[in-house]
Amino acid sequence: DGDFALRVTPTGVERTMAQSYAMNNRVAMQGGVFAGKRMFEATVNYDYDIYNTYADMADDPFRQQFHDIGAGVRFGDDFADLSRLNFDVEIHGGYWSHPTYDAINNASTAAIQELRIGGTARAARIFGKNRVGATIGYDLWSDGDRGAYSDNRAMIGVDYARKFGIVDIDAGVMYMYDKVERREKPSHFVMPRVKVLVDLQKAEFAPYAELTTTVSQNGYQSLYSQNPFIDTELDESLYSMANTRSYNLAVGFTGTAASSRLAYRAYVGAKFMRDKLFWYVTRSGLFGVTTDDNTRLFFGVEAQYKPVGGLVIAASFYANYDWANSEYKSSDEKFSANLNIEYSFKQWRFYAKADVIGRREWSCLAEEPTQPMGVFVMPTQVDLGVGVSCRLSQKVELYVDGYNLLNSKIYDWAYYYRPGAGFTAGIKLNF
Repeated sequence: DGDFALRVTPTGVERTMAQSYAMNNRVAMQGGVFAGKRMFEATVNYDYDIYNTYADMADDPFRQQFHDIGAGVRFGDDFADLSRLNFDVEIHGGYWSHPTYDAINNASTAAIQELRIGGTARAARIFGKNRVGATIGYDLWSDGDRGAYSDNRAMIGVDYARKFGIVDIDAGVMYMYDKVERREKPSHFVMPRVKVLVDLQKAEFAPYAELTTTVSQNGYQSLYSQNPFIDTELDESLYSMANTRSYNLAVGFTGTAASSRLAYRAYVGAKFMRDKLFWYVTRSGLFGVTTDDNTRLFFGVEAQYKPVGGLVIAASFYANYDWANSEYKSSDEKFSANLNIEYSFKQWRFYAKADVIGRREWSCLAEEPTQPMGVFVMPTQVDLGVGVSCRLSQKVELYVDGYNLLNSKIYDWAYYYRPGAGFTAGIKLNF
């Protein structure tokens, strides 16, 4: 997958193809074999990604390269028939590296690297009307001999589910020990989750309430995978980055109508985020990141309609409002919406889609510390696309896709914009 469109810097300097392109390459293999009622599975993958910092003001922007090798094995049940004890054991690991560049001395430097290894073990069974389960796990992220960063994480949790009349309850709690090497104290997280579904025996209306807790990992690989344009002069600040945790509460309902041809969902909720990431521009084309607390209210609606055979119409809308303590702007989009129409007839498939990307903002550091920060703003944009494909056989499919047909200036990061109107054509082979 690649983006080979020519780009222009914020000051109007035209970049060459070699200074503009981005490319994502992936090779992956997965396989499994049954051992009685259980399965042994294995996966392996290699990713090689390239990004050019074309928005940087340097005469010759540097090229960001990322290598990632991962592997995992799993043995156990599929947790479908819980009348007997189900279990599985999973082990995973990988190596990620990012060759860095010293712009002052115009030379490559030692690569930033991250090793990761971990595993989980799960078990569950139904006793009468009660489903009980347990999970233990461990993960380690480390930069190896460099000794600048490591994150040790261990967890243990229990789950319980049962139906009480018209109320379905699925709940659990997990304890997590999390120690980032350069942070003074380890973190101890209690992570509850509860989902309550009220079964009114009505397909048109099924209300629910849900509480979840998440803890993300803000190590090298995680941060660079979110934003490949991190200012390498700020690497030191990444060594002690706190991990983000979020306590999420939502209530809503799902349902169907029109003889089940229409399915819909609506929800509203809040996220109480601690140490949320706030990205900001250090200088044109490069980014820093910090953390702070943030409270977010959100709501959304989704619908899918199948009026006749082969035709599917889907639409959704999501919006949020933040209260943040940070002096930096949140770069998350304020709202999003999309409309997708797809029609399939025999071997043909036609589609049209419109994605609305809400306003986004990035704080920009001033050249002098005494000056106020600026703000880079992307106003609301629309990405319109159409496409057609034809399946010649079970293994061969031809396609043509048109994208950004309104030629919108859509920024995934401040100063880094998507290609203008264009199309791709190709062939898909399935073996």
